[in-house]
Amino acid sequence: MGFQAVLDADVLLPAPLRDTLLRLAEADLYVPRWSERILAEVAKNLVQSGRTDRERATRVTATIAAAFPEAIVSKSVVSTIEPAMTNDPKDRHVLAAAVGAGGEIVVTKNLGDFPPAACDPLGIQAVSPDGFLVDLYHVDRAAALRALVDQAAALTNPALTLPEVLNHIGRDAPEFAGLIREDLSQR
Repeated sequence: MGFQAVLDADVLLPAPLRDTLLRLAEADLYVPRWSERILAEVAKNLVQSGRTDRERATRVTATIAAAFPEAIVSKSVVSTIEPAMTNDPKDRHVLAAAVGAGGEIVVTKNLGDFPPAACDPLGIQAVSPDGFLVDLYHVDRAAALRALVDQAAALTNPALTLPEVLNHIGRDAPEFAGLIREDLSQR
């Protein structure tokens, strides 16, 4: 088992990024963690953003939870720890989930909500999805490339090529997408 990383709701919203993060977890590069509240936020935001309807959003989060049953940090653990968190109030539950999971990392687009003063004393680092994926790439380049090739192959509605998948991922993780493109150009 690798290190544990709590995935904030904002990195689980874009389907290409979510798929990449979860495929790299399946490749045992890290152990994903989240709370029921994080998954509920994903479902709510999928609907509010117009990405999907409530039924499909619920299916998405249920599929995520079923694929990684060990990822859930219990509501009771989060609610016990949350009052002691000093980061942005709307994201204290995320940091509490990281503490409760014994995690080392929170992967989030909202780095400002997790200042070092709130995270460092807890031994937790907030990282962007791009920084996290770049780190995972450097841990196992072959696994990262394989995950992206598999991701592109699995997309059928609509079908996307690997360069098209990288274009989508590049919106949230441009450096990571660039590293994969570089790898592909050297083959």
